Amino acid sequence: MKSFKVLGMGIAAVTALALAPAHAGTWTVEAPTVTAGVGSLVLNGHTFTFTDTGSPVLNVAFFDGNLGDNNQSVIASDIKASGLFGLSSLTTLTNGTKNDDFGGGTVSGTTPFNYAAVHIGNGELLFHWSSKITSFNLDGASLSNYRTYAAPVPEPETYAMMIAGLGLVGFMARRRKQG
Repeated sequence: MKSFKVLGMGIAAVTALALAPAHAGTWTVEAPTVTAGVGSLVLNGHTFTFTDTGSPVLNVAFFDGNLGDNNQSVIASDIKASGLFGLSSLTTLTNGTKNDDFGGGTVSGTTPFNYAAVHIGNGELLFHWSSKITSFNLDGASLSNYRTYAAPVPEPETYAMMIAGLGLVGFMARRRKQG
């Protein structure tokens, strides 16, 4: 039994290392000031302002390094590996719009999105909305490109299946303990 525990811990450690972001840097969750749909955030002495055009911004994070070598799918993997905002390496992020010539103004998507990664100088700003939007306005220093992503919203059937599965596991554990 002890060897199974050691084996399980070894597999968990290898999996954690394999899923870790490949790019050096640190994520920090920021607390923007938002008043009547207009938000502001100060990073490294620069002020960034944004205007919501739908759902209010739920979370903002800053990565003090470069993500994904400008590759949209690699950036999505790095964002998921961060574990921010309830994301995990198993989360499916659908690639949206990519704009490599952005100096500020409207961040828009050809399809609705609820995550936007905006490259600023030597870092990335990650915006997260509770519901999907099609655009928002962002201005500030050193803005150069952005990527939008959409995460699926679980259907009620998914939650029902998860609860049923947990109930079944609990029932089996209880039955095994009694027997």
